[in-house]
Amino acid sequence: MENNTLSQKGSVTDAVSGSSDRPFNRKMRRIITRFCRDEDGVITIFAVYMLLLIVAIGGFGVNLMHNEMVRTKVQSTLDRAILAAADLEQTLPADEVVEDYFAKAGMSQYLEGVQVTPGPALPTTYFRIVKATART
Repeated sequence: MENNTLSQKGSVTDAVSGSSDRPFNRKMRRIITRFCRDEDGVITIFAVYMLLLIVAIGGFGVNLMHNEMVRTKVQSTLDRAILAAADLEQTLPADEVVEDYFAKAGMSQYLEGVQVTPGPALPTTYFRIVKATART
């Protein structure tokens, strides 16, 4: 039993001194060298980068189309509101008509301001100018 204890102590001493871990170092060095030289899977990294690039471009496209959709809705609402407000048969104040159009379209946050300029009250040239600004 005493021999087993000595041999175990000897193996512990060898492990601490580093004499028995040389094969482990060589094996690990071979694995690392093979890993560095191995080119298998390189296309996988390239494919992942391309996938990320495609997703980013797709997200940019979706964002761009959303902004364009909002812009056209605001432009359409603004055109309709100004034409309705400039109508001479309109009995409501022009600025309220424009604000009401935007409120009913759910776009009040885009309307910045309305300016109404009445035309001269001549019998043949009665008109009013309605200007409105909106942001998208």
